[in-house]
Amino acid sequence: MGQMNRELARDVIDAIKVALEPVCKEHQLTLAKDTARFDHTMLRLTLELNCVNEGGVDLRAKGTWDLFAEGFGVKPEDFGKVIGAGLHRYRLVELNPGRSKYPFTGEDQNNHKRYKLTALDVQLGLQSLAEKSGQPSGKER
Repeated sequence: MGQMNRELARDVIDAIKVALEPVCKEHQLTLAKDTARFDHTMLRLTLELNCVNEGGVDLRAKGTWDLFAEGFGVKPEDFGKVIGAGLHRYRLVELNPGRSKYPFTGEDQNNHKRYKLTALDVQLGLQSLAEKSGQPSGKER
């Protein structure tokens, strides 16, 4: 009999996500996050599925963003914008006020994986984006 290990757990989780994609699309849901725990005999997986609007926007994430954005130095309309941070470009997809060090989540535009971002990274990325488009930035925004 086989045993559960990190590699097998990741493979199983990835396969479940792929299998859920058509169901999520049909019912206008998005797989927001997963939490997994395993030992040598089992894998416990928790999935969070959220409703999305016609444009594919996660309504729960957008609501949280709108509620807390200004407290983290961004605007509600910054949700979904693509910013540069380091060598990568991220679409801003989530604001988690409970994560003080890395409150933002950005989806990498190359591999579509999600990464935690600092408030400073996001603010600087938005400032750079505004400067490139010729719009006011910082306190003027």
